[in-house]
Amino acid sequence: VKASCDAICALLPDAASAKALGTTQRSEVVRAAAKGLESKDPETLFKLAKVILRVTKGGANLLAVSKLLFRLSKTQANDALLLREGLCEAVLEALGTARLESVLGHISRESDTVELELDAAQFLAGVLKNASADSEPSRAALVAAGGVKLLAQWLHAMVVLRHDTLRAQAGLQGGAGRAAKLQSGVSALLIQVTATLRNLGASAGHRDEFVRHHVVRELLDVAPQWLEDAELQLNISRVLSKLSLVPACREELLAQPDFHDTALQLMRRHQDDRPLLVRWLFVLGSVTAVSEDVRVAIAATPDALRFLVELFERSVDAFIQEDDGPASGSSGSSGSSGSRV
Repeated sequence: VKASCDAICALLPDAASAKALGTTQRSEVVRAAAKGLESKDPETLFKLAKVILRVTKGGANLLAVSKLLFRLSKTQANDALLLREGLCEAVLEALGTARLESVLGHISRESDTVELELDAAQFLAGVLKNASADSEPSRAALVAAGGVKLLAQWLHAMVVLRHDTLRAQAGLQGGAGRAAKLQSGVSALLIQVTATLRNLGASAGHRDEFVRHHVVRELLDVAPQWLEDAELQLNISRVLSKLSLVPACREELLAQPDFHDTALQLMRRHQDDRPLLVRWLFVLGSVTAVSEDVRVAIAATPDALRFLVELFERSVDAFIQEDDGPASGSSGSSGSSGSRV
């Protein structure tokens, strides 16, 4: 089985070559590979999954293999195998421009399989999140294969989608419920995408890619559109807190005219979420340290200084009341959105 999988991938080295297969040929290859998915051997499963990712056009087959890969990627012991078998690149390829356009097309025409397509994209993004959680070689492979660029494209597309298609559908008679369901699916996908970016941004050597593909701008476009989603907002704050240390990223933050308003709005909305508050305050601290304009803008924002002082007072009170000392007042790294869940 392993040799056959390697031979198929050698014959079809990328998605472009797989397009030469007819529908019947694709179905036969996928059907043959699927027969081996009951194996308990992770290496065999990775090889079979790679074949299916390469050949299938989507639908139930893609969702099934995405769930399988997500399950396997939750085990840290599989990191080296996942990397060796080229699954980082294969999953990125499966999430590429063709998949993005397919998902957008399903949503715009309200196809019957749109939830299935969104779920598959979510699980594939979850594979990338898990693969990049603890493995620097996997992070390097994802960045080298254009992972930051692709994830930034997904961020941008989902913002445009929310502005246009989803809001239009919600306005149709009987469309609110379906639009809400799709919104939930998009939000779940964005949680995985931003968690992956958070993992990739942990390596200082990769941050030039974040600058090159304007990840700061894309995240700041996402944030005000999903104000209520605490997990997504925490992921965004994690990424931005790391990027705010990079001068070019700080410049991009400063170039967004409403950046400080977004930050204050999010902190007010999630003021009981200490990990989120700590990171957004860190971002504001990084920016106000170098920009008089932002300092003046925050000071001029109604009730902003009062709110920040109240946060400070509450934090001091909480610190004094804690029995476990300063360690229990950490920035909340436990329960990280980059964890393998």
